[in-house]
Amino acid sequence: MEKKEKTCDCNWSCNCCSNGTWIATIILVIIGLIWGACLWTNLSNKVDQMGEKIDQMHKLIIEMSYGSTENFNKVYEKVMTDEYIESINSQINAQLESMGDWSEGSSETTTGELVNPTDEEWNGTDDEAYKLFGLSWTPGNAIINTKNRMYKAIGGAYPKSSFDEAIAQLKEGSAQTDEIGNAGYLTETQLAKLLDWAYYKNDNKDAEIVIVEYSDLICPYCQRHFDNQTLESIVEEDSSVALVFKNMPLSFHPTADLGAKGVECAGEIAGTDAYYNFLTKAFATAEQDGEFTNESLANIAKELKIDAKKFDSCLNG
Repeated sequence: MEKKEKTCDCNWSCNCCSNGTWIATIILVIIGLIWGACLWTNLSNKVDQMGEKIDQMHKLIIEMSYGSTENFNKVYEKVMTDEYIESINSQINAQLESMGDWSEGSSETTTGELVNPTDEEWNGTDDEAYKLFGLSWTPGNAIINTKNRMYKAIGGAYPKSSFDEAIAQLKEGSAQTDEIGNAGYLTETQLAKLLDWAYYKNDNKDAEIVIVEYSDLICPYCQRHFDNQTLESIVEEDSSVALVFKNMPLSFHPTADLGAKGVECAGEIAGTDAYYNFLTKAFATAEQDGEFTNESLANIAKELKIDAKKFDSCLNG
C-alpha cells in the first residue's frame, strides 16, 4: 500500500502559520513605537530642562547687570527704537555691499604705480585686513607663503616665538586656525592686490614668506610691537622672509590718519627707505606727543631731507 505524504490540507493550520508571522510583526512594530515614544519624551524633557536652565542663566545675567528684569525692559525699550534698528541695518547693508571688493571672482587690477596717499588703497586697509584675515584690531599680522598662497593671521603683539612657529608651519604647508588667528588660502587675485604698491622693507620682493603688518601709529600696543623690533629681527635672521608695513589708523585715534598719511607721502615722494625711516620717527613722535600735527610731520620730513614743497602738497592735497 503506497504511503501518501502528509500535506497541508487543513486550512486552519496553514492560516495559523501565516497569521503568526503577521502577529509577530505587529508586536515588534508596537514595541518600536512605544520605545520611540519613550525616547522622544525623554529627549523632550531634557530639551525643556536645558531651556529652563538657559532662561534662568539669562535672567541671572540681567539681574546682575540691571538689578531686575523691569529695569532691563526700560533700557531695552529706550535703546531699541526704530531709528536705532534702521541705523544698524544700514551699517550691515553697507558692509555687505563693500565685501565684493575682495571676493574670489574680483577682476580688479592695478597699474603698479605708486598710489596717491589720499586714495583708499591705504586708508581702506582695515577693510582689507578684516575681509582677508579676520583682523579687526591693531597690531594685526598676516604671514603669507607667496608660493602656495597659504596664510596664518596673528592678531596681536605676540612674541617672536609665535611668529617663528607660524613661519615654520607655512613653509611646511601645515598652518592651522587657532586662538591667535585664522589660517587659510588667498586667491591669486587677492594676493596680487594685497601686495601691489606694497613697501618691502629691505626691498626683498622675492621672499618666500611675507609678513604684512597692519598698525596704528598712536596705538600703544602697536608702538610696543614696533619698539621690540620683533618682525624686523625675523627678517634680518631669515632672508626668505620679507616685511611689509601697512598703515591701519583707527577711528578713535583722531590724528592717527594724519600721521599715516605723512608716512605714505614720504614713501611716494622718496621711496621705500624714506617710508620706513619716516615710520620710525613717526612712532617716536606719537609716543612722545600722543598726537600728530602738520608741523610735527613737516619737521620729520625736513629731518629726512624730503622735499618740503612736495611733502606739504601731498599731506594737504
